[in-house]
Amino acid sequence: MSADHIQRFSCLACRDKKQRCDRTLPKCSRCTKQGLDCAYPDKRKSATGKRKQVRDLEAQLARLEARINSSQPPRYDASPQAESPNIGNDSLLPLPGMEWETEGQSPLTTASQQADSIRDTQPSEQVPSPDTIAGDPSMTSEMVNLYFEKMQHATPMIHRSRYEECLQSPETKQPPMCLQYIMCATGAEYGSTCQSAAMALYRKARAAAEADEMDDEGKDAFDVAHVQTWLLMANFEARKGIFSRAAISLARSTRVAQMLNLYREHKNDDMESIPPRGFGSYQDWITLEERRRTWWCVYISDLLISATSGLPSVLDATPVLASLPASDEAFESGHTEETNTLRRALRDHAQTFSPLALRVLAASLFYRATQLSTPKEALDDQSYWDKHQAIENDLNALHSMIPESLRLPGSIECQQCVFVHVLMQTTLLSLYKSALQRVQGSNRNDMPYTANQCCSRMLDATSNIIKIFKAMDNVYMALQNPIQDHAAYMAGLVLLSDLKSSDDQASRITDVKFLQGSLQDAGETQPVALSLGKQLEEKLASMGIQG
Repeated sequence: MSADHIQRFSCLACRDKKQRCDRTLPKCSRCTKQGLDCAYPDKRKSATGKRKQVRDLEAQLARLEARINSSQPPRYDASPQAESPNIGNDSLLPLPGMEWETEGQSPLTTASQQADSIRDTQPSEQVPSPDTIAGDPSMTSEMVNLYFEKMQHATPMIHRSRYEECLQSPETKQPPMCLQYIMCATGAEYGSTCQSAAMALYRKARAAAEADEMDDEGKDAFDVAHVQTWLLMANFEARKGIFSRAAISLARSTRVAQMLNLYREHKNDDMESIPPRGFGSYQDWITLEERRRTWWCVYISDLLISATSGLPSVLDATPVLASLPASDEAFESGHTEETNTLRRALRDHAQTFSPLALRVLAASLFYRATQLSTPKEALDDQSYWDKHQAIENDLNALHSMIPESLRLPGSIECQQCVFVHVLMQTTLLSLYKSALQRVQGSNRNDMPYTANQCCSRMLDATSNIIKIFKAMDNVYMALQNPIQDHAAYMAGLVLLSDLKSSDDQASRITDVKFLQGSLQDAGETQPVALSLGKQLEEKLASMGIQG
């Protein structure tokens, strides 16, 4: 076996622990340091027979389907007195260099075996009974725990103690089955004993949501739980590379959110009647915060899919009146906390932002930066540079208002903090890439100087992105998020531009290889990372550089 071939895969010990492997021969650094046996696979891990526990789980799911006509789908009581489901989103959708795919087509340049493993082409199934998800309470509990432990940072919307309490409630007070199934499907992705059940659970979540949607009276399809369900399904589909379906799922979520007026602000003393299907009493602050968090996660996803795919934003023209999300501590404890609106947030420098609020602001600025490069109408030079300066000023203001507890490198283990900082640097990169294109197409007298300034700012942003990823112990987990894959890919392209004329070719190549290797490692379970890693590898090869 050739050394080149071995270096394409992580060692078995690092792969089992889902840690980055430097693939040094004969033993990687991590195994050497820990005194472990270090063995490299000679081929990608092939599909194996299902574990008995997973086979039993799928058999239980099949048996449960036969009991679908017994009752109405259950409702999630998120407040002490009334119904209020919760859950949200962060993940992104398609990226530059990746085509929008129709169902049944692989979005990635991978072997057919890999494409088959992530593609869901089976027909919709009947809605299952509102019973224990797996027929095994311990399995269900494991998947719910995995969701909170592995993905809560990406969807910080659900009040864990209330949700778990509702799971023990009578059927009429439980979360709808579509929400339960997609939560378990998301958690199952990260479990060694239940990973094979993730796609089956996802299909059941989709079948249940579609069945609710077909209810003639519409009462089972238009509540916060279904906003959250479609949002989580969009995230799941995006992580699997099923982008066309993910875009449609997200559109469903955004439209239902608008129909439920989630973008409006409701105060604790508001005596309005409860909207369709109810959200609990407006006297309950946790219920109000769940509404806000659901809305803002929809908002983030809509802006980021538009920024990375070129699709128009569904929510661009929506007048957002809801306050920004409060702190996680306030949400968990139920302690009332006042926050600003999005419009006023960057003007009030005394405001302290929660991690989710920072993500809202960073996503908004990233969207504005990408819109500047492809404006809806032609801008004259003055208008362009005014908008450019306004975005950069807001970025600087946002950076200055990040609390010390959420700054890097001190919070490098916080996935939310990493996401915010990477997105801010990606915004700068996009902003100055647009400026460089504008300058190069103009007749400005100072064109060479301004172009050099733009290139310098792009390299600074790229350097900061790489520093963040290198500082992480678990960059693999960070690159499970497609928007951070996008950031790594963009950084790699910037480093490879004008490589031959640069004074630091060796360090640039080293950094690109780090990004390409990190994407390739994450690509073992993340199709977006796999595709972008391959594109960087091909770019290196076209320049005569071995990956």
